[in-house]
Amino acid sequence: MRSFLLTAAGAVLAAATVLAGPGHAKSGQSGQTCGFEADIVALAERALGERHTLTGFHPGRYGTEAVYFWLHYAAPAPDEGLAKFAEVRAGAARAPRDLDALEMAYAIARLGAERGLGHFGAAPLDAFAELDHSAVRALVLSDGGATFFRLLQQVRADPARNETFRGRWPAAINLVLELLDLPDDDKLAIAELAEQAGERVFAASLLSSRADLGPYRAILGRYPDDKTLHDIAGPRWVTNYGLPTLHNAAPIEDLSALDAERRALHEQLFNVLRAAYRNPVVDFLMIGVNQTGRSAEFDLVARDYLALVDAGEISPAQDAEIAWLHIYRAMIRHVGAEITLATLGSFDLPTTARHFSGRAQDLFDWVVAKDATRAYVRGEAALPPARPDILSPGFDWVRWIAVAAAVRQGGEVAGEDFEIRAAVEMHLLRDEFDQAVALAGLLAPEGRQEVYRDLLRRLDRLCRGVGVFPGQSILFGGELVHRF
Repeated sequence: MRSFLLTAAGAVLAAATVLAGPGHAKSGQSGQTCGFEADIVALAERALGERHTLTGFHPGRYGTEAVYFWLHYAAPAPDEGLAKFAEVRAGAARAPRDLDALEMAYAIARLGAERGLGHFGAAPLDAFAELDHSAVRALVLSDGGATFFRLLQQVRADPARNETFRGRWPAAINLVLELLDLPDDDKLAIAELAEQAGERVFAASLLSSRADLGPYRAILGRYPDDKTLHDIAGPRWVTNYGLPTLHNAAPIEDLSALDAERRALHEQLFNVLRAAYRNPVVDFLMIGVNQTGRSAEFDLVARDYLALVDAGEISPAQDAEIAWLHIYRAMIRHVGAEITLATLGSFDLPTTARHFSGRAQDLFDWVVAKDATRAYVRGEAALPPARPDILSPGFDWVRWIAVAAAVRQGGEVAGEDFEIRAAVEMHLLRDEFDQAVALAGLLAPEGRQEVYRDLLRRLDRLCRGVGVFPGQSILFGGELVHRF
């Protein structure tokens, strides 16, 4: 039986699973199999095929991620892949948001730089001036940056086009964010081209995300009078973006002039940011610091979490929920239950995190409840568990256990949205993926799409990890980086 579960230590039970992360293959594909490829393709097609049931503005909210995963796991020929976009646009009253951006990135990756830029009929320079993040990445990777920097120089020399480009990219540091997963040698080669093209901020920012900071410090040293370079790509600013946290366990800026209290604050925030970079899907660590001001306590949370990640005891890239469970317990331990519950109850998380997201506290309640119920719903424990003491007071444990009992006994689940979504999770705990997907069909059309999107992301994490990216939660709000 293929398993949808991870052990408590984060080790995958399904065979031949692939992990993506910093230094992973630039294509996001490994060529290995995980056993879920056909499920991902079928689920993506199901999600796309049901978009016509959505009304109002809702069709625009769903579909782009399903297309992205379909392109990776169905592995169509370029013409077939491009035809899929037209099919999806015709499938509902509104096209999915960001579908054009995904298509441009795919066209550049599959057709090459020049043909890809002209895919929508625009002149290459006009298309270049309006590129979005994923298309910038695809263009840079199409030939190591040669075409990108050649066109960028032409755009810089054209006031009108440069104004359009600067409107989309006011800070050159933003251009490098979708390149953070590249091997360090590739980053060095791209940075050298950037410097030759006069894009010093781009070059320095990318170099700051490498393990070897020698070239980064060298470029800053070559241009001591370039105020823009030092203001935007100096140690303080690149640290604000978290770029050095990929490979450094301590701040890279000189803190010797600061007093002990301010130096400690910088170190604490760097540590929390480093943990946030490794916190999958959504960020709540930096939000917690900002809302409570308790940087010292969140530093301890980050240290506990990073110790597990660095030791390989948990794998956030593969199982987000295990990561969240450890962070949540550490928050209660170091920040205190009262402050933790108040903080997590004060802001919402999107359903791109989990289909059952609402308030941040809701996410953690479900993760805690799932962990507590795992053995019972799988038939490995005779009696239902006691209510975990770290659940929030508002979580309905009685309803949850009633669903667990029904699923365990193979009975039908009746009830409202809560019961159906809970039953979806119970079937996943039992490795019953098909039953989970079928149950999602009982939800309203938008609820079904939330479940499909969530499951696509989770399955991908157990396979090629094309939806996983360093800093995804804090840099991109959990949105996917389209990698080809």
